[in-house]
Amino acid sequence: MKKIKKVKWLIPLLAIAIASIQCRKNKADATPKTELEKLSPITQIGANTFGCLVNGIAWLPNGTKPQNGGLNIQVYVDPTFQGGAFAISGYKYNDGSLNFLDFSVSGCLSSGIYSTLNNILIVQYSKLVSSTHCLIASNAQAIQLKTGILNITKYDLTNQIYSGTFEATLFNANTCSDTIKITNGRFDVKL
Repeated sequence: MKKIKKVKWLIPLLAIAIASIQCRKNKADATPKTELEKLSPITQIGANTFGCLVNGIAWLPNGTKPQNGGLNIQVYVDPTFQGGAFAISGYKYNDGSLNFLDFSVSGCLSSGIYSTLNNILIVQYSKLVSSTHCLIASNAQAIQLKTGILNITKYDLTNQIYSGTFEATLFNANTCSDTIKITNGRFDVKL
């Protein structure tokens, strides 16, 4: 009889222990993601991802083009144009406004590191500021601070998979009055 009483006490204690473990697990799962954790992982499989931190805040493409439902990630590859053209763009379509981020390279026929320092890479960033459209392009003469690197880690014409990382710093006092720091950028697209 004593064994049965012990088992009766053991079952509720075991249930309480399991419930407390589950509650702790749910609290751990509820921890908000950091801005960096909001970005897709860096991959080279054609996952159709694009993202970065803009001034420390996660910037991810979203929505579709209002006029025609256009994609929010686009890649352009043409090995026959300007010694090899490559461009990767992300678009945010919010409330009818368009924000975008674009890295364009000429003379690109393979993976490698491309930079604004040798004028091969053009970086463009556009955002809506107080109902005024702000466009910063690294090739514009008004840009006071312009650095950027595009590291294409996978350039696969056969399977049409293009992957890489990017970063840039842009500043234009005339239109944006803000330094734009693009960090932890990554893309992985399949045409």
